[in-house]
This record gives sequence, C-alpha cells and structure tokens, in this order.
Amino acid sequence: MSVVSSVLWQFAAAWEIIVRFGIRGYISSLIAQFRNGLVQIGE
Repeated sequence: MSVVSSVLWQFAAAWEIIVRFGIRGYISSLIAQFRNGLVQIGE
C-alpha cells in the first residue's frame, strides 16, 4: 500500500510541476534531479 501511495504522491507532485511550468519545466527538473543524484553518487 505504501508503494502505491508513494507512486501516487510522486505523480501528483509531477503533475503540479507540469501545470505550473509546463512539460519543459518538468523535464528540466527531472534532469536537475538526475544530475544531483549523479553528483551524490560521485562523492
């Protein structure tokens, strides 16, 4: 159940970003998160 709610929460957050900034803003935020993840892994 927690997995489903987590996925739904992520989807809701993503939808909020899409509504505010559009698809480009959402994609750029995904890229930023990905880069931050790579930086954390590299350290």
